Parts: sequence; structure tokens; C-alpha cells
Amino acid sequence: MKKSLITSIFLISSLLMTGCNSGPQPAKTTDRESDFARIEANNNEASKNEASKNEASKNEASKNEANNTVLDGESQTLPEFKSIEVDVLAADISVVTGEDWSISYNLSEKEPLKRFGVEGDKLYVETEFDPSKHFDHTGNWYVTVTVPENVTLSELDLDTASGDVYIQKISCDSASLSSTSGDVEAEEITAQDIEMDSVSGDICATNVSAVAMDMETVSGDLSVNGMLGELKTSTVSGDTEVSGSISDESKLESTSGDIELSVNHPASVYANSIGTIMFNGDKVYSPLNHDDGILISIKSVSGKINVQTA
Repeated sequence: MKKSLITSIFLISSLLMTGCNSGPQPAKTTDRESDFARIEANNNEASKNEASKNEASKNEASKNEANNTVLDGESQTLPEFKSIEVDVLAADISVVTGEDWSISYNLSEKEPLKRFGVEGDKLYVETEFDPSKHFDHTGNWYVTVTVPENVTLSELDLDTASGDVYIQKISCDSASLSSTSGDVEAEEITAQDIEMDSVSGDICATNVSAVAMDMETVSGDLSVNGMLGELKTSTVSGDTEVSGSISDESKLESTSGDIELSVNHPASVYANSIGTIMFNGDKVYSPLNHDDGILISIKSVSGKINVQTA
């Protein structure tokens, strides 16, 4: 009897426990579904954000391409300005005279515009290098600025790394023209002060009228003519050719390059080089000291010196 009672109790307990475990668990199922819903919502939000970023990148790329490329022959009219500052990498820079205030340019997509437009009375054109892209020096990249004739600008500041610099028929207070590996040329320029420099490019200035000029190149050649004012030239291995009129205290220097000077007025000339020195057709010993007017100093370490005076 005692054994039957124990067995009955055990069976009743087992049935009760089985009934509790096998019943529905709505709370746990609801929690699991909520977790899945949250994960799906997060994934959808992340996808939307990524799509928005991609679309923004495409729009920015399109905007940059539109802003940085002007097809050959097209130009953009500008408001009047007094000064010009151009700082680029691969593009050629030209400033010339025409009928209006305008600009045309064609820049590599790897060299986007950083600053562009007329601010106050100065035109700014500045680019920057995109390090994420391979730089292309082989394209027809240029910036050309046109100003009306008979306009006197205040300041020109033109700088390019591998492009050429060219200005023609420009009148200004001061001009600074610079290139690292390109040529620098000025034609029919009137200015108070002119600076022209290049590392490996040639420098050429023709029909210049200036109060003071400073011209410097390392391995390129240098040539200048006109009313040059106080002239200072310097080369390392390049040759120098100067003609016209220059002022007192002018200095022409080179390390191994030849120097040729032809002035249309009397001059006191000091010339020194271990190379050959010619003065008005005659070979002279170094150093040459000729006293007749304004003082011009000419020095070369090993290059030839040839001087012609009136």
C-alpha cells in the first residue's frame, strides 16, 4: 500500500512537470523575433547610408570634373581685377592682352581646383595635388588669362611646377614669374620690378622696360634685351646673353656658363673668370677693370665673358 502511494505520487509529479515544459512560450518567441527585426533594420539603415555616400561621391566627382575642365577654345568672362595670382602644378600659365577680362583653362582631374575666382581686386587660380591618383604630366594642361589692352595691373604672381610661363604685352607694377622645370618667357613687358626664375628651364625676356630685374636659372639658358634698369642675373651651367641698356650696379654671374653683354652706352666694367675674356673685340687678361660710366660687374668661374660697349 505504501509502495502504491509512492508510485502514484511520482506519476502525478511527472505529469505536472511534463505539462509545464511542453506548454507554449510566447514571451521567448516574441523576444527572438524582435531581435531579428532590429538586426534587419540596422542592415537596411547601413545599406541606405552606404548608398548615400556613394551617390555623394559621384556627385562630388561630377562637380569637380565640371569645375576643373574647360574645353579648348572656351572662355569664361571675369569681373575686372588689378592683380593675378596663379599657383598650379602641371599647367602652362599665360597672361596676354585681348578685348575683355576672361580666362580659359584645362586642368587634369588629378589636379583639382583649390581656389578660383576674383576676390576683391585679385584673380586667384590655385590647384592642389590629389595623392590618391597617379599624376599625369603629359596632357595639354593650361591656364590662360586675358586682360584688356592699355590696362596697368598692380601685381602678377605666376608659379607652376612643370609647366611654362608666358606673358605678352603686359604693363604692371611688379611681376614674379616662376617655374621649376618649364621655360619662363616675357615679351613686350613694362614694369617697375620683374623677377623670373626656373631650375632647369630657359628664361627669355624681349623688349622689356623695367626699373629693376632679377633673373635666375640653374641649368637653363638666360637671355634678355631692352631697357633693363638695374639687372641681376645668375646661372650655374646655363649661358647668359644680355643686350640693350642697363643701370648702375648691375651684376651678371655664372658658375660655368658663358656670359655675353652688349650695351648701347658707355660702361665701367669689372669682369673676372678663368675662362677667356673679350672686351670690344680684344682679348684681355682677368680681371678686367674698364672705367667709363656706370658700373657693371660680370663674374664667371670657368665660363667665357664677352663684353661690347658703345
